[in-house]
Amino acid sequence: MLAFGQMRSLAGFLVMPLRPTASLLVRSVATPHVAAVGFGRGFGTTQHCQLKAHKLPPRPTISEDEIEEVFIKGGGKGGQKINKTNSKVQLRHIPTGIVVSCQYSRSREQNRKRAREILAGKVDEELSPPGQSRAAIVAKYYQNKARKKKARSKKKYAELAKNSTEEDAENSGEQDSEPNEANKSNNPEADEDPKTNNTVEKEGHTENGPNSGQ
Repeated sequence: MLAFGQMRSLAGFLVMPLRPTASLLVRSVATPHVAAVGFGRGFGTTQHCQLKAHKLPPRPTISEDEIEEVFIKGGGKGGQKINKTNSKVQLRHIPTGIVVSCQYSRSREQNRKRAREILAGKVDEELSPPGQSRAAIVAKYYQNKARKKKARSKKKYAELAKNSTEEDAENSGEQDSEPNEANKSNNPEADEDPKTNNTVEKEGHTENGPNSGQ
């Protein structure tokens, strides 16, 4: 009888234990997860996010010691939950005196998070030099992106219009040459010298003139 965790070859067959060991169980569970991570990296999604994050500055943050927080009742749409509960958040930045309020959601925690993001952006715009705040840099980044996209689109359609114009000119030239060749083949007398035709006509007129009856 085989001992647990041992293998033995009998008549060319590999005999495995009936119950897998703990190491085999761990590998069977961990291997698909590792493969999935590698599969996701193959498409470059994580690298794209990292590159995009490096282009933009980090989001500004504010220390909790510099904030005064007050909860007040909300108003407007949202039902009695907003009108009867203190879910609206009002923050004041002590050093600058900037005050913001947020009634983004019925949840107080979501409003607190959103209010801090708004306040951090306002303080960053106030303390940063002109054009150096994160909001200004992000706006400039997307403006340049849209401008480059528009320029690429304009160049693409200009090339397409140029190619179509050249193709139309070539097609029209071929159509003009085909009727001329057909006319030449149908009228062989058109290839004769016009001077020769005039001479023949004059001779005919001389023969048919008044001296011809004498």
